[in-house]
Amino acid sequence: MIFTDDPLKRFEEFSSSEFAKSDDNLGIKYEKNEIFEDTVILLRYNCPDGSCDVACYGWPDLHRHVKTVHHKAMWYVHPYKLQCKS
Repeated sequence: MIFTDDPLKRFEEFSSSEFAKSDDNLGIKYEKNEIFEDTVILLRYNCPDGSCDVACYGWPDLHRHVKTVHHKAMWYVHPYKLQCKS
């Protein structure tokens, strides 16, 4: 998979020398460092509280943060949506 900001360039037109970064674990190649940095922010374990901008290092860290800072518990309602409850 290639993350790029060029909507017209076809997959076959890219060469490996054009990529600023790649993530072999996710199978993603990034055309620009800025695209990589934006993606990393999106993939972090961000606190679901809308007024909190904490990004944790993993699920256990995120659960601990929500419990200790916000006095709430997290559970999964949908694979892509987290819920918090006091």
